[in-house]
Amino acid sequence: MTCSCVGDNGYCEPGSDVCVCNAGWSGITCQDHASILNMGQVYTQQSVEQYQWKYYSISSNSSAMLVSLRETSTRGYLWLFMSQGSFPTLENYEEADKETNTNFHEVHAVFQRAEVRVFYIGVYGNPFGVRGNDGTPFSITGMRIYSSRPRLRATIITFSHSSTHTRQLGPLRSKQQQSPI
Repeated sequence: MTCSCVGDNGYCEPGSDVCVCNAGWSGITCQDHASILNMGQVYTQQSVEQYQWKYYSISSNSSAMLVSLRETSTRGYLWLFMSQGSFPTLENYEEADKETNTNFHEVHAVFQRAEVRVFYIGVYGNPFGVRGNDGTPFSITGMRIYSSRPRLRATIITFSHSSTHTRQLGPLRSKQQQSPI
């Protein structure tokens, strides 16, 4: 077994040919840096290998961020992570969707006010032995990824001594209805 990580971008897993990439790097030999996502654009023909990361970054001037991912040929093989300020890792992240019973994953963040923020998105090929729709083992899986400024639903309740007022803001939709992927 040989492992050939590129430079200081990762390290070789002892006793295997797997290159474990440092945060911000991805690919078989840790040669790929984060890709830039554009708000509202669907990215197709993306793929991730088991135990590997694929990183993205996106800038937003909104008070909310939503990232959706759909596995195209597996179910529960990919984990989706999001952080601000640094690339997410398995131990350090702000939001994560690590569900293994679905091919649709989503992470989001909501803030009190709109301002420019940079988000780092990590997609990880989880360590469990996952099989494709036809039952064969997978080492690489395809995915589609999408980011948006979601339409929020909020309920504002105002109390006074004589009455209570309730006001609904925005639509209520399920998470899969919000995403074009």
